[in-house]
Amino acid sequence: MKRLFGLLVMLGLAAAGLYYWRARGEPPIRLDGVDLDRIRVPKTLPKPLEAVKDRLHDEKLALQVKLALSLNRRLKGLDLDVEVTDGKARLSGEVRTRQQKELALAVVRDVPAVSSVTDAVHVRDQDVRGP
Repeated sequence: MKRLFGLLVMLGLAAAGLYYWRARGEPPIRLDGVDLDRIRVPKTLPKPLEAVKDRLHDEKLALQVKLALSLNRRLKGLDLDVEVTDGKARLSGEVRTRQQKELALAVVRDVPAVSSVTDAVHVRDQDVRGP
């Protein structure tokens, strides 16, 4: 109930801010003396900016995977790490059972932008049971 109330308060503040921003009548940025016809925006970014863009995309995808893992009730509390490079996820950590490992890998595969998953998850029960 507290979360719902907090969400409603945040939405109200956002709506009030948007209303104030729209109602003030002046543009947020003034461009006096700037000839907009002379401004050229490049179609491609310089190499260092492309690398930053790619890294941000990988970080965003890693956050999406972590969120998907944390929302699954059967995987809560497990120590799983996610690394993403060029859309390829690497899942590592330790789980208690083989079923948890398979479920975690399936959850990662279900994230839309993940192209492949590398399995580096260690199952604890396999060590206890032996051959």
